[in-house]
Amino acid sequence: MPQKRHTVDPIVAKLRKSDVELGKGKKVPEICKLLEVAVQTYYLKTTFGFSKKTLFTQFLSTQRNVVERKGT
Repeated sequence: MPQKRHTVDPIVAKLRKSDVELGKGKKVPEICKLLEVAVQTYYLKTTFGFSKKTLFTQFLSTQRNVVERKGT
């Protein structure tokens, strides 16, 4: 069974919600539990600025290219 891939819109929505919760004073682990996301994933997405759709789309296309190269 293939892994579930999340689309850009839900990821951006979760990042926006995390910003709101951070503003309320919650800690990152609490926010990750609320969003059902691993803490490592949260830091990866916020560190590399995946809140912008264009950057995330570029990242996905790069990953697809890497996978295609490995397959040949």
